[in-house]
Amino acid sequence: MLVVRGKAPTTPDTQAGQSAATPSELRYWSLCANEYIKPYPVTECVFDQQVPLDGSGYYTIVVSTPADRPANATEANGVAWLDWGRTSVDLLLLFRNMLPAASFTQSAFSVTPGQLATTTMGEFAPLEATCTTATFESGGSAGCGL
Repeated sequence: MLVVRGKAPTTPDTQAGQSAATPSELRYWSLCANEYIKPYPVTECVFDQQVPLDGSGYYTIVVSTPADRPANATEANGVAWLDWGRTSVDLLLLFRNMLPAASFTQSAFSVTPGQLATTTMGEFAPLEATCTTATFESGGSAGCGL
């Protein structure tokens, strides 16, 4: 099981009727679980408006098989969940940042190749940790070291 946590950039709330051109840090962001075999088929994705945020604007996303999904990995508990997909192939996570505002210098677009994302993205960099279902159920993302 994998836990991903970071601060969410602001995006237009298009599901509530805001224009996609509403000023924000990004136009859109998403995290997708893909199989690591060409052509990298998508298992499942969540996008910005589907991901619950805590009071400080941070998200927690759990990636696991349905059998390993923690009972507290639910929207009601402030957690988005992605299906890991087939375990017979490696997993590839794609974190997309679309159309950053010129003033937002902490997007994935600003990361120099070979540089750690955290150096440029700061709190907006997605941090990951592997964890057991039981550990997440008892301690959430903090219990997993995030």
